[in-house]
Amino acid sequence: VMTDLKMKVRDDINEVCVLLGDMIESLLKRADSNKDSIMVLYTHLQHAQIGTFSHYLLSYTESLFRDLGRLEDSYKRINQSPLGSLAIGGSIFSVDRNRTASLLGFDQLNTNSIDATSSRDVILEYLSCLSILMITLSRIAEDLILWTTNEFEYIELADSASSTSSAMPQKKNPDPLEILRSKSGVILGNLTASMAILKGLPSGYSRDLQEIKNLVFASTMTTENSLRILRIVFDTCIVHKSRMLEVAAR
Repeated sequence: VMTDLKMKVRDDINEVCVLLGDMIESLLKRADSNKDSIMVLYTHLQHAQIGTFSHYLLSYTESLFRDLGRLEDSYKRINQSPLGSLAIGGSIFSVDRNRTASLLGFDQLNTNSIDATSSRDVILEYLSCLSILMITLSRIAEDLILWTTNEFEYIELADSASSTSSAMPQKKNPDPLEILRSKSGVILGNLTASMAILKGLPSGYSRDLQEIKNLVFASTMTTENSLRILRIVFDTCIVHKSRMLEVAAR
């Protein structure tokens, strides 16, 4: 079971990293086309210094690159094969563990069978990486939600990245961004739930561990979808440069 879980998470890390790379590329393209987009930079959500929209976008590429690095570091510890540990004390068959690890694409072995069957710290590390990433995405979503309001009008979302109000059809609501913002809380909850499940377990396999798998799978799917959605938002949104300049000139 642990071998399968590690192989699944290993693949998930690769997929999340690809989507992260796509997201960073989208931000870099937007930044390149907005070098001349003058805007106010904020502290305490109050006017501070003058900058550019490009500078703002590049700030989040820095955060996302760190998220990418955390996932890559996590991959190294996940990519260790527990196969051959059996229930807890090793297999009675003469298994070449190095050979099976190599065939399954693992770089190293979990050398202690008790640790291999009992420990889920690498899974917690992966969930922690997703949680930190989702916090970054949630903060981006919050900025964009603010900037689409009539009070700011810095950004206009495409129809494909927004929805209308049931009572006021002329409105363009940032529903996808709001849902993304809420999903970050769900991912944090999955991490906390996994930690709570693990905190009181003894050494060796306990059936409680099966509850963690669904939390991992759901967290991966939500993070991947969030990256896809946010990329669509940035690829399709309209930047109101004149409005940004007007506010900055006050």
